[in-house]
Amino acid sequence: MEHQEDDRIIAIRCLGCHRLRAHPVDFATYFCVCGDMRFSSTMPLPDEEKLAVKLYGRQIEERNLWKNLF
Repeated sequence: MEHQEDDRIIAIRCLGCHRLRAHPVDFATYFCVCGDMRFSSTMPLPDEEKLAVKLYGRQIEERNLWKNLF
């Protein structure tokens, strides 16, 4: 059986305010706007799909996943 790389990008949600947010890239972006720093992996809700594409655009671009979205 051949190993296949997993291209999924896992969204995260703040456990304090329950907002979908981008993955932190450094210490300055680690805290949520509400001040909490606890996050959980999640699936975007249907009304959050456009926001998720915007938040995770950098990861989508780096992995060349735009071809899989359409």
